[in-house]
Amino acid sequence: MAVVALCESRDLFNLLSQRGAVSRLAEINYLCLIDARERQDYDTSHVITARLAKTNQNGAFLPLESVEIDTMQNIVIYDGNTDGLDVPGRAHQCAKMASTSSLCVVHVLRGGFERFSALYPFLRTEKILYTIKELEDVRSYPVEIIPQKVYMSSEEQSLSRSMMDDLKIKAVVCVSAPDMPVWNKSVHRLDVEIEADKEESCFEEICTFIDSHSSSGSRVLVVSLHGLRRSSIAATAYVMHHHKYSLQEAWTHVQRCKHNVVFDKRFTDRLSDWEKRVRGETPLRPGGPGLPQENHIDTELSADTRSTQTLQLRAPQLKQSLSLSLPETGITGARHRTRRQQPRARGHFNLRDVTNTRSSGHKKSS
Repeated sequence: MAVVALCESRDLFNLLSQRGAVSRLAEINYLCLIDARERQDYDTSHVITARLAKTNQNGAFLPLESVEIDTMQNIVIYDGNTDGLDVPGRAHQCAKMASTSSLCVVHVLRGGFERFSALYPFLRTEKILYTIKELEDVRSYPVEIIPQKVYMSSEEQSLSRSMMDDLKIKAVVCVSAPDMPVWNKSVHRLDVEIEADKEESCFEEICTFIDSHSSSGSRVLVVSLHGLRRSSIAATAYVMHHHKYSLQEAWTHVQRCKHNVVFDKRFTDRLSDWEKRVRGETPLRPGGPGLPQENHIDTELSADTRSTQTLQLRAPQLKQSLSLSLPETGITGARHRTRRQQPRARGHFNLRDVTNTRSSGHKKSS
């Protein structure tokens, strides 16, 4: 039986916002979102892609039809306003039913539909059925790094005026993109260069800018071209500053928010020095245990390359916890295979090495 745990509204928002070439909601085993309220409440409004949990005549919840719970990577269940697991509610009862066949943690949404819809009213809908194409085209919002304060996105997302209005973004940090356009020219903007060979660190400038706007109630967007590499470095630096986290803790936090971010090992020295500065401790040095490992797969791909490849994004090895996390998987839609279905790589072979080995074998035998 799987564990039942609580998750926050931000966790569900970020799950709904994950995107590769298309929205990850199109992956058939990515997310099972279950609405455990009464049917009339569900029909009135529910979270996008949520399925209604049905009950029998005795009020006991039934397994979802045409859903293989044991293959799901993420399961989130909500009711009206559950705020804990100590008092049994509809969401908790449904979660216990799902946990009997689930292989992953079953999460109950803290605050339920009422809190989530109050924070993200733009993710409510009356739509029940979706085609694969509709799921692929679901709008993916910038991920939320610090609740109601700091968000991270790609350039493409930052150009959507409706998304920025929905999130009430009032300031933007443009990372290594001085010519990047934004949705509103009058928005407060900070342009910074994060380069591995640049001696000066801009982390303090970024944190000061974000703090100055957050203190006045403004929300800040951190944006880079693809929203994967340099923006994640800037976000990690701010999380270290805001929460006084270590480098590993801050990177883990950012990775939970956006699952396909890329840690660039060239910035390990800079971030380690920044950790020492914000925490007043001796940081882990580059290559030491516990540091994030660089993702060697280049995700800064051209549009043509991204459309023909299934990216296998290898994240740093992190401690297992009850927080929402995803196994590695293809991110190009439901019609592609998950990692479980893909043959494992047996290593890379150099034809020249194989030839030399055979030649040496023949010489020995002769």
